[in-house]
Amino acid sequence: SQNTNFAVVVPCYNEERVIPFSKQTKTVFATLEDRSPPLQVDFWVVDNNSTDRSKAMLEGLAHRFPGRLNII
Repeated sequence: SQNTNFAVVVPCYNEERVIPFSKQTKTVFATLEDRSPPLQVDFWVVDNNSTDRSKAMLEGLAHRFPGRLNII
């Protein structure tokens, strides 16, 4: 987004066991937004053709953070 202060790119391959972190993700976004001034961070997760449910789980999580958590 045009108000992004920076972006974080995270590689992902068969991470199904460690993805259920939606509570932690909410905490990260809330902490960044509570700063004065707010810090806008976009997260990009690059799935490298995982053979487990990683991509589907990430896509479900991305719906909770539209425009902030992006899955490639």
